[in-house]
Amino acid sequence: MKKYVIIPFYIVLFLLSFTVHGQEQLQPLEEKLEDSSLTTEERLTLYDDLSWEYLNYNFEKSVSYARQGIELARKDANVNMETRLIRNLGVAYYMNQMYEQAADQYDRAMALAITNKDESMQAAIYFAIANMHNATNNYNKAVENYIKAIELFEKTNNKARIIVAKANMCSMYIGMRNYAVAEPLAKEVIALAEEAGDEFTIGQGYNHLMIIYYAQEKDDECLKYAHKALETYKRLDYPLEVFTAMIQVGRVYVRQGKTSEALDFVRQALGVAEQTGYGQYIVEAKEMLARVMLTDGKNMQNAENLALEALQEADTTDYRMMVNLSDLLLKIYIKRGNGTLANEYEQQKHHWLHKIYETDLANAAREMDIKYETEKKEARIVYLSEERKLYFILAIVGGSGVILLIITLLLFNRYQQLKRLRIQEQVEKLKQEKRLVAASSLLDGENCERGRLSRELHDGLGGLLTMVRLDLTQVKKSISNESQKLEEAITLMDKSIIEMRRLAHNLMPESLARFGLKPVLEEFCKGSERVNFHFYGEERRYDEKIQVNFYRIACELINNALKHSDATEINVQLILSPEKLSLTVSDNGRGMGDAEAKEGLTTVRSRVELLGANMNIYSQPGKGSEITIELTVKQ
Repeated sequence: MKKYVIIPFYIVLFLLSFTVHGQEQLQPLEEKLEDSSLTTEERLTLYDDLSWEYLNYNFEKSVSYARQGIELARKDANVNMETRLIRNLGVAYYMNQMYEQAADQYDRAMALAITNKDESMQAAIYFAIANMHNATNNYNKAVENYIKAIELFEKTNNKARIIVAKANMCSMYIGMRNYAVAEPLAKEVIALAEEAGDEFTIGQGYNHLMIIYYAQEKDDECLKYAHKALETYKRLDYPLEVFTAMIQVGRVYVRQGKTSEALDFVRQALGVAEQTGYGQYIVEAKEMLARVMLTDGKNMQNAENLALEALQEADTTDYRMMVNLSDLLLKIYIKRGNGTLANEYEQQKHHWLHKIYETDLANAAREMDIKYETEKKEARIVYLSEERKLYFILAIVGGSGVILLIITLLLFNRYQQLKRLRIQEQVEKLKQEKRLVAASSLLDGENCERGRLSRELHDGLGGLLTMVRLDLTQVKKSISNESQKLEEAITLMDKSIIEMRRLAHNLMPESLARFGLKPVLEEFCKGSERVNFHFYGEERRYDEKIQVNFYRIACELINNALKHSDATEINVQLILSPEKLSLTVSDNGRGMGDAEAKEGLTTVRSRVELLGANMNIYSQPGKGSEITIELTVKQ
């Protein structure tokens, strides 16, 4: 009946494997709390240490320090410490078998750890939850949480915790009698512990294999690992673990019929137990030793004395031990032929069996209550979850309706705005077309008039001036005395003819229609030493309207620069291509402001707008000007 009593001890041992203080060492920590110069962080660390260390010794103090720390951590908005202290509170409840309260604290701690993205603490909480489910025999939940803890321990490379978690899982599978899983897991724990140099956990792995092989009646394997455990724990000086291994060896020898070897190991176990002073282990050793003596049959008096001593020293709340001792004394008195005492201990055995039955029944009822409360809580959670989902769906539907209405109104408003914009654009387009027609008519009329004036000047006035010059030349030949004055008159007449031809050419150069834009504009630029002409592309012919207007634009821009810019250098750049015409006139003069640029280029703007071209003006006072006209030619 005592075969698996060591399993819960291991679970608590692994849970508290990082406890380093004895109870006598905790008083200085408590006194340090009275120091008013402590920072909040230092005070929280003390609360954490004390609440954790007192788990072994004083439930009330552990809970008190945890709660004080939680309150301070909340005031300080220290989520990390609040999470740790809530976890500590949950472990305190777990160790006091207050599983429902423990589960509530674990849930609170987990929610904070997830929010804070603290994977190390999440792993520790999963580990604690798994231990709680293990203790309440909810093995599926225990395995699920052990696996989650191990995954996070692996992610944070916490090898020590991985080993502890796997060792606890091994203990759990032993408790479930699932030795097929427990055996390889125990060997894995040993391998990991050897790699980490953790001798204590290596010994725990040997202990696990010892228990597994004993249950499977593989005595040779059981003895092999029992002796390994003994060697390890003797070297580390862990007397309780030495005691456990010796008792297990004694059981194996009893089963094998080797009573003398069994007596030797159980006597040694009793000596170890007496050294530790732990009463439950002393009682267990005496019960085991008396049972071996009963089997041996050589010293019944000593067997009786040991059994009676154990019965007197046993904890009467340990019903299974009381059953074992009553059964042992029953068999001893039967073998010794004392029917009265045998009958008495048989009645005691039935009494303690009834107590076990009542306890098991109460435990079963308590577990059912816990299960009922858990299921009720889960059902409530599901109900609230479904209710939240319903409200969420209703909120989405309602919100979607409002959003749809708003979108509809916005779209309608946008449609009305676009409609108004289209109407305004159409009105502006009509006005623009009207202006363009007017400007086109005006410029066409101007061009026609310029052409007529050019022809009349060239053909009429030009011919008359030429005839006058010829006559003056004849007169000069016949009158020698006044030849100087006539020479001056002829020179003046030559200048008049040149100026008349220039004016006629500028009004409407005939070469524009004959040779195209490039040579005519180049010829115009040669009229001033300050003007430089640059050409790029191929000489091409364009529509007469385009060539005339581009020429007029160039002339006006050049004349403006010559008259108003005070420039010493004017550059004219013409680029011709099948798709585009580009004209740039730049100077190094005084530049012009926005108002001057707007007022002084009215005619140019009209011609640019008529052509559908683009005009860009770059000018700064004192840094000259650059005006670019670009026209995309429609094929």
